[in-house]
This record gives sequence, C-alpha cells and structure tokens, in this order.
Amino acid sequence: MSTHTSAPAPSETTAPPTVGTIFDGAAAQAELLEEARDLAARSRVVPRLVLVAIDSANPLLPVNVALHTKVLGAAGVDVSTTLLGPATTADELQATVAGIQADPTVDVLMVLLPLPEHLDVREVLSWIDPDREIEGLHPEHARGLLAVSLAGEQARRPVAAEAVMHVLGKLEVDLSDATVVVLVDADLMAQNPVAHLVARAAAPAALPVSTAVVLVPHTHPRAAEISRMADVLVVSVEQTRVVTGDWISPGAVVIDFNPVVVGTRPHPKDPTRTLPVIAGGVDVADVSAVASSLCAIPGGVGPVMLGILAREVVRTAVRRATAPAGASS
Repeated sequence: MSTHTSAPAPSETTAPPTVGTIFDGAAAQAELLEEARDLAARSRVVPRLVLVAIDSANPLLPVNVALHTKVLGAAGVDVSTTLLGPATTADELQATVAGIQADPTVDVLMVLLPLPEHLDVREVLSWIDPDREIEGLHPEHARGLLAVSLAGEQARRPVAAEAVMHVLGKLEVDLSDATVVVLVDADLMAQNPVAHLVARAAAPAALPVSTAVVLVPHTHPRAAEISRMADVLVVSVEQTRVVTGDWISPGAVVIDFNPVVVGTRPHPKDPTRTLPVIAGGVDVADVSAVASSLCAIPGGVGPVMLGILAREVVRTAVRRATAPAGASS
C-alpha cells in the first residue's frame, strides 16, 4: 500500500509532494550477514550463542526469539534458547547465566529484554562476562566509553548507537557540523536505564566532536521547534505517530527507533497464531513528504541492529578462537 494515499493528486497548480527515500533495512542487513558469514568462513569458526528469555505476555518476545534465531542462524551462528518462567527469581536467573558461561564453547550470551519488573536489568548485565556481552550494554563497556584511554577499538559501543551510525553511513550523511536531535520518551528514559545510557552517553560518543547533539523529551513545550532544527532526527518514543511533517526541516534525515505494538495480524503460515503489528513514533506518510530520507518502522533500524549483532557475534567468536591460551578474549 502506498504511504502517500492521503496526498493531493497532482494538477496544473499543485506540484506532487517530494517523496523522501525510505531506507531499506533488509538490504543493509543482508550485507552485514554476508560480511559475518565471510569472516566466519575465512576463520573456520562456528560461533555459538545462547539466548536467555523470561517468558511473559509481551507479544514481541516470541517474535524477538524467532528473529534472533533466524537472522543469527543465517550468519552461520549456532543459536540455542533457554526459556525461563515468568516467576524466575534473580538468584535463579543468575545461576542460569553462570551455568551457561561455565561452558567454554559458548561465545556469546544474550538475555533478551524486556525483563519482568522484579528483575533489574543493570544487575543482570553485571552477571554477564563483558567479553561475551556483544550489545555494548555491560557496565565495563560503559566505563570504556567514558575513558579517553579506551576510546576507539577497546570501547564497545552499544549496538543501538552502531545501528544508527550504520544507517547514516549507508545514507552518506555528512555529520560534520551537523545538528542531531534525539527525541525521547521521558517515562521510558526514567524506567529503562539502558535507554538512558544509549541516549545520553553512547549516541554522542559515536558522533564527530563537531556534531551538535540535543536530547529532548517529546513532551517538551518546544519539542517540535527543536526537532525542526535537526539535520538528523532520531525518534525513540512509546507513542505512535507523534512526529508529523511539521516537526521536520525540509531535507532532514529521520530515524524512527522504538517499535510499539499497535495490534495483531494472522500468521501467514499458521492460522492458529497471530503476529504483532508494530509502528513507530513517526507518521510515515507525512514525514516522508518532507524528509530527504526516512528509516521507518517496521523494516528500518531493527533489521540493521540484528545484522550488526550477527557481525559482532562472529567477531567475538573469532577473537576467542584466536586468543592465546589463558588470555582474555
């Protein structure tokens, strides 16, 4: 279905709207997976990853497990899943993590978010060996971002920031002297320390020093005005279609980041199942008529993040395989 069904038809007095490029996240992911497969083949390594998920009513959980398994598997990663019950205690989860990490054949361990309210994501992250935590969220990685001596190769940036930078690189956006506005949900930031870290620390650390970075809650009275200052607008909110065309400077690049479940649809192969329908904080039809490029939801930054995860899993496995005996990978 066209994203511009509400646009006026062209006439002698009305020019057709300028339609921005919709970024193809699937194509970008395919390139990342090919890079990961090539590295694994050259290194003769079969990476092994264990996903740990806490069962819940969140409709995105089974989709996330399936997507991680499918995409990482396409990169040649051996993926297995440990599914724990919704009442799993912190002690039980910690014991599970410790048991998985005791296996030297496991290269990477991921605990899928979101977690139940009784589990603290910061505590859970601290249990994971930083050498096996590839999302860049471990406290050790955060400290590395803040230490000048660890900047660059030794500082693992969060995959979320890497994905945004990858999209901007594919779009050939020049960030020198650019203004980047990160539009956030204040409640999400308060409740999710990981989102807080990425927005306040990781995103600016990934950008050139000449780039102006502005972090603004979408409920701020001048949010639309500040968003119109952006050469690049990153939208991470929990409400749908908050950002419309009048929030965008003509020719700006817009990246919609946070998926929100807005309904369900029948599973194409199993009529007994349904799949969640997701949308983002950007009104796609309205914004794509103003922006030069839009990384929309679905199909935008999400596939890129999974592609980068696959690449990082392979890189981690190669480092572990080639590290001297007894050395930290």
